[in-house]
Amino acid sequence: MTDNEIWAKGLECLFKNLGFIDAQKFIVMVNSRKTDYTEWRRENLFENMSEGEFLENAMKYAKTHSLE
Repeated sequence: MTDNEIWAKGLECLFKNLGFIDAQKFIVMVNSRKTDYTEWRRENLFENMSEGEFLENAMKYAKTHSLE
């Protein structure tokens, strides 16, 4: 997938799920942060999840999504 295709799909997801205004707010928030998203995700996304919960959720996700 090209960068333009990824960008278009990402915007489509944002607009579909957040609406136009909140999608724009999200983009501004992401651009204004001086943090590394990968680091933030690693430290915060699973913060309150036990290892067992993480594994269970990962297995559910794998069963319902193509991992290609």
